[in-house]
Amino acid sequence: MKKKLIIIFSSLLLALVLLTAGYFIFLNSRTLINVCKDGRWGYVSKSNKTIISFDYDWAGEFKNGLAIALKGPKYGVINKRGKTVIPFKYNEILSSDNKTFLVLAGQKFKFINKRGKVLSDGFQAAKPYEDGLAAVRIKGKWGYIDKKEKVVIPAVFEEAQSLINGMAVTRYNGVYGVMNKKAKNIVPFRYSFVEPAQKNKFVACTLIDDFGVIKNCGVIDEKENVIIPLNNMEVKYVQKDTYAIKDNDLKWHFVDSDGKTKFDDSFEVVNVFENGYAAVCKTSYQCGVIDKKGNEIIKPEFLAISGYKNGLFAAMQDGKWGFINKKGKVIIPFEYDWTGYIY
Repeated sequence: MKKKLIIIFSSLLLALVLLTAGYFIFLNSRTLINVCKDGRWGYVSKSNKTIISFDYDWAGEFKNGLAIALKGPKYGVINKRGKTVIPFKYNEILSSDNKTFLVLAGQKFKFINKRGKVLSDGFQAAKPYEDGLAAVRIKGKWGYIDKKEKVVIPAVFEEAQSLINGMAVTRYNGVYGVMNKKAKNIVPFRYSFVEPAQKNKFVACTLIDDFGVIKNCGVIDEKENVIIPLNNMEVKYVQKDTYAIKDNDLKWHFVDSDGKTKFDDSFEVVNVFENGYAAVCKTSYQCGVIDKKGNEIIKPEFLAISGYKNGLFAAMQDGKWGFINKKGKVIIPFEYDWTGYIY
């Protein structure tokens, strides 16, 4: 009898453990949408049920089960149950990678782990880790450190950006170039703007006018062969083998990686493709969605529209934000002042 009771108790305990684990997996996997109403931020489900109360002055998107939020003048981090996991005591917090956050504590930027433990002595300025390296400013100059805070690219630059596809964009003597993680120069320092696009190709610009506007933009490869002529107002890499270019008519056009017209249409506003869809605007207040082949998925009848995340687009109608699916059906009513989906 005693043995039977032990077996029953053990089985019940195991079931409880499994149920608890399943519950927490469910909590971390469900979609929570950060929205603002009457000046306060909180989180709702896809059925528009309030999951985390509107107690914040700002609330960020959840990543890996955690979100940065603002209470009063200080930032902290919460989990999907609304529990504070990093206290609201920092002047700024940036998500770094899956394991760390970058915080502004006093006059220094420091890296902390998900439990709030400080991992570094601090830097004059810093940017989040990407591809294992973080850009930091030391004695007025920018360089890169690894996870052990060893300087792997010397701090000699006027500006340094977080890595993109394993490549570092930096400014030296007033012009931009690109290096790899071993500090080998890929694109020489001669451009007013440069950014990695797809493999071995870069968006580059050669002019800054008297108003600080970057111009003369195109696409080059790592040998500086011109793929798309550097004579456009702006260029964006928006998806594989597709770029958006703004020419002198101030309209955006989609072209392929050889600069040939891809979609026979033009727009005032274009965004990068997210999960196969891009938000576009015919005019500043006629926004809709196209797919990666340029087909119209959602008619341009909204004041603004976001990228596609978690099966939804955020859209604005009559000055309020709501959420629609890719068929244009309203999933969450137009009742919010703002949403994190548009960042």
